[in-house]
Amino acid sequence: MPARDLSPGDVIVLEAGDAVPADCRLVEAHEVSVNNAALTGESDAVARTADPMPAGPVLEARNCLFMGTEVVTGSAKAVVFATGAATEFSGILRLASSATRQKTPLQLQVASPGVRVLRGEGGDRDAV
Repeated sequence: MPARDLSPGDVIVLEAGDAVPADCRLVEAHEVSVNNAALTGESDAVARTADPMPAGPVLEARNCLFMGTEVVTGSAKAVVFATGAATEFSGILRLASSATRQKTPLQLQVASPGVRVLRGEGGDRDAV
């Protein structure tokens, strides 16, 4: 089933190599680990469990998988709780796209000598 056809409440089956198509909570997990690099930047595989977790930030819940991540090992069944624009991945994308773009210090340093050269301000031209 394509990810665009998923709805909250659907049960999905995942195994090693699968991309997680939606945010979901594990109901069955067999030695599952995921690569969360798309969400956290951390590329090490993280173990997941179907065990209940105490209340807290959803991204820290070890019984959840998130759209944009990948199953590295194991297999699982999970219940979808968010799709499309309602996923954590989409929230991060919205934040990133709304941030104002600023030049990095390196970009500023590289641009500065280029401007001086174009203006003829390149330093002592007679000292060759």
